[in-house]
Amino acid sequence: MNQPGRTTLYDRHVAAGGKMVDFHGTCLPLRYTREVEEHLAVHERIGLFDVSHMGEIEVRGSKALPFLQCLTPNDLADLRDGQCRYNVLCREDGTAVDDIIVYYLAPERYMLCVNAANRAKDFDFLAGNAPTGLTIEDRSAEFDQLAVQGPLAETLLDELVDVPRGPMPPFTFRQLTLRGLPVLYSVTGYTGCGGAELYVDPERSPALWDLLLEAGKKYGLQPCGLGARDTLRLEQGYMLFGNDLRDDTTPIEAGLAWVVKFQKGAFNGREVMLAQVNGGLKRRIAGLRMLDKGIPRPGFSVFSQDRPAGTITSGTISPVLRTGIALGLLDPTLAPGAPIEVDIRGQRHPGEIVKVPFVPTRRRKKP
Repeated sequence: MNQPGRTTLYDRHVAAGGKMVDFHGTCLPLRYTREVEEHLAVHERIGLFDVSHMGEIEVRGSKALPFLQCLTPNDLADLRDGQCRYNVLCREDGTAVDDIIVYYLAPERYMLCVNAANRAKDFDFLAGNAPTGLTIEDRSAEFDQLAVQGPLAETLLDELVDVPRGPMPPFTFRQLTLRGLPVLYSVTGYTGCGGAELYVDPERSPALWDLLLEAGKKYGLQPCGLGARDTLRLEQGYMLFGNDLRDDTTPIEAGLAWVVKFQKGAFNGREVMLAQVNGGLKRRIAGLRMLDKGIPRPGFSVFSQDRPAGTITSGTISPVLRTGIALGLLDPTLAPGAPIEVDIRGQRHPGEIVKVPFVPTRRRKKP
């Protein structure tokens, strides 16, 4: 049996009491204290995550833009220096290969941040479809990634940057230094609580980790694990590939219609997705909230008026709402407010369809 890989920060996680688990081949902390405590620290103050398991794949060459335009439904034509964009790699039938963030590095040069579990699959998909003259390079070994998240994250980071960064709206990035440490500073995240993701040379990531922990003490910064990251993203209704967005679903079915720009022209799965938008949709990801103490979990069946209505894809107890919340691949006719039931170990528990996010997105606040 293969041993999971370790990030550069493995020893620091262990020393801090992290409960280490194998996450798609990488040993990462599930939690340091209690997952609820870590979740609320990010929601209310600031948290620090090691997300160095994420992959980075560069696409470069004169055909880079048309190539990526063909494989993704979101429009990349207007991306400029310092901008990045959420997108989905799609097959010809419209099903998802992975959800990604595309960074515009330079004309004819893009970097894709991909999910750890899909890194090899994404690289093979890109390389297998690449035209002659286009370079596809897996650069994952060149980057560690630290996520500084929470309403106080920007305050801390602004204290540490050597040159004021100026206004940076979501999905922008810059090359900056934090106390002499070079980083690619990206205003992105997977928590809905504000902050940034910092791409850094692995040789410098321990120093960056230590700097952030020490400087963040006065703001109550908490190192956080995978458990809190998952509950935070679920409260926002963000997709988890393999659960909510899968190899057999299209972006339309996953509730990502806002990503699909039909007006940009041809792209993989365009006609399939167009047919789904025009009345051919048989299932769609939707949010639901429990009305009792039942805890929805992936795989549980959902019923509407005593008829099967779909399946839970992600579910938990919301640390903020203190009730069960879930995403499910459900009957698309179910609208917010519709009553449903979730079969939890043979018993039906009441709930209702709700809009996502379940918890309002957080913004920067003063300390």
